[in-house]
Amino acid sequence: DVGNAPTRATIETYGSRFGDDYFSFWVGGVRFISLNTQLYSDPSGGPELAKEQDEWLTKEVNNTTSSKPVHTIAFSHIPPFINEPDEDDGYFNLTNVVRRKL
Repeated sequence: DVGNAPTRATIETYGSRFGDDYFSFWVGGVRFISLNTQLYSDPSGGPELAKEQDEWLTKEVNNTTSSKPVHTIAFSHIPPFINEPDEDDGYFNLTNVVRRKL
């Protein structure tokens, strides 16, 4: 567990036990992207970590050297929204500011 406000130390501990906290992979023409949404929910413990993930995600999405995916599926612990993309901020979703950025 990286905690509600991840730090470099908690992410390093997580990584030593489980592997990368964000990553991508391909299966049958489908690209899967796993995000550490704790960094979007509360980046106060490591704003530089959130920036690193953002830079990685931008490169990943804009990667034109690999095949074009049939579908791209993103998964995360905290969903961007529960019912509607423009719903109010709440405990169980990412804020509107973060959603618009993603």
